[in-house]
Amino acid sequence: MTVPEPTKPTTLPSEHDANDISLLQAKQHELETHLDDLTHDLQNTQALLIDTRKQIAHLTNSRAPIHHVPSEVLGEIFQIIFALQEDDCWSWGGSTPPRLRSLLLITQITHHLRTVATQDALLWTHIDIYLELPPEMLQLQLERSGTEAPLDIVFDFGTNFRSSDVPWDIPRAPESSKTMCERHLPIILPSVPRWRTLTMRSISFHPVFDIFVLLRPLTAASLEVMNIEVPYMYDTYGDTDMKPLSDAAAYGGDHKVFTGGAPKLHTLIMHNLVFPTYFDPPMEAVRMLQLSGLMRFSCATFREAVRGMVNLEKLVIESDEVVHPKDGEDNIVVIPSITSVGSDGGWMWDECENFRWGIRGAGGKEFRDMVIPEYDDDDSSSYVSSGSDRLSTPWRPLDNW
Repeated sequence: MTVPEPTKPTTLPSEHDANDISLLQAKQHELETHLDDLTHDLQNTQALLIDTRKQIAHLTNSRAPIHHVPSEVLGEIFQIIFALQEDDCWSWGGSTPPRLRSLLLITQITHHLRTVATQDALLWTHIDIYLELPPEMLQLQLERSGTEAPLDIVFDFGTNFRSSDVPWDIPRAPESSKTMCERHLPIILPSVPRWRTLTMRSISFHPVFDIFVLLRPLTAASLEVMNIEVPYMYDTYGDTDMKPLSDAAAYGGDHKVFTGGAPKLHTLIMHNLVFPTYFDPPMEAVRMLQLSGLMRFSCATFREAVRGMVNLEKLVIESDEVVHPKDGEDNIVVIPSITSVGSDGGWMWDECENFRWGIRGAGGKEFRDMVIPEYDDDDSSSYVSSGSDRLSTPWRPLDNW
C-alpha cells in the first residue's frame, strides 16, 4: 500500500487560523511551565521523603541499646575481640589477617558501628604488612590511625615457628621481598617515628635483610619492642657440623638498624637470629632480652654479644641451643645489671652445683643452666619431660612492662 502524496495547499492560512495557533502555543507554554513546576515539586517531595525516612530510621535505631554504650566502651570491646584472635595471627592462610578482617567487618555492620570504628584511631594502630596487602589498604590504615597514636608494625612473610601451617609460599622467593619493599615501604617508612613495636617474621632470610637495609639509617624515637623470627641460622649435619648462613654475605656484612638511635628500645625478642652478627640494633636501653631457637653461641661469643646491653635486667632463654658452651671455656657470663634469668617455658635457673653454664648478675648472684642427672624409671615424681632434659616449674620470670 502506497502513501498518497500530501495535497498541496491551494490557499494561504486565514487570519482566524493564525489566531488559533497563537492560542495553542500559549496553552502549550502554560502546560510546560506547570509541568516544570510539578516536576520540581515532585523532586522536592521525593527528597523530603528520603530525608524523613532517614530521620525515622535514625530515631528508631537511636533507641537501640547499643547506642547507649559509650564509644570508648565499644572500642574496648573491639580490642578484646582482636585479642581473642591473637593465636590465629600466627597461622592464618587467607588473604587478610584476622584482626584486619574483623575490623573491616565491623565497619560494615551498621552506620553507628562504622562511625565508632573509623573514628577510633587506636583500633587502626596495629598494622600487618604482607605481600598481598593492597597499598591502598595500607594507606587507609595509616590515615585512620591518626597522626600521633603509637603504631605496632608487623612485617609478615610467614613462619613455621608458631605453627606448622605456612601461610604463604610466594614469600620464600627473594624477588617477592623486593616487590614488597617497592610497594609498601615508601608508604610505611614515613611513620617510623610513631613505631612502638616492630615484629618481623619470615620463612626465609631475604625479606628480613632487605628491610634491615632500609631501616639502617633511620631513627626510631618511640620504638620500645623489637621481635624478629627467622629460620635456623645454621644447617645442622649430624651432631656437630654446622654450615653458617650464606645469604648474609649478599648484604655486605652490615646488619645495623636504626643507626640514628632508638632511645626507648627496652625489649628485644629473637628467634634463631644471631646478634649482633646478623642483627645489630641500638642496645643501650635494652632491659629485657628473650632468645629462642638455634643460635649456638659459645659462652665467649654470648658474653661479647650482650656487652653493649649495659642496662639489661631480665634474660629469658627458651632453648638449649641458644648457648652451647665449648669444652674447657669459662662458662660463667658476667652481666652486672642482670636481676632475673629464666625460661618463659618454665625451665629452672638456680644456684645449682651441676650446670652447663651460668650468668653472674647483680650482687654476685649466679643463675645456672641446670643439668639433670640420668632419668630414673623408678622415681618420676619430680621429673617432667619438656624435651630438653630440664626440671619443669611453673615459675615465669617475666613481668608486664
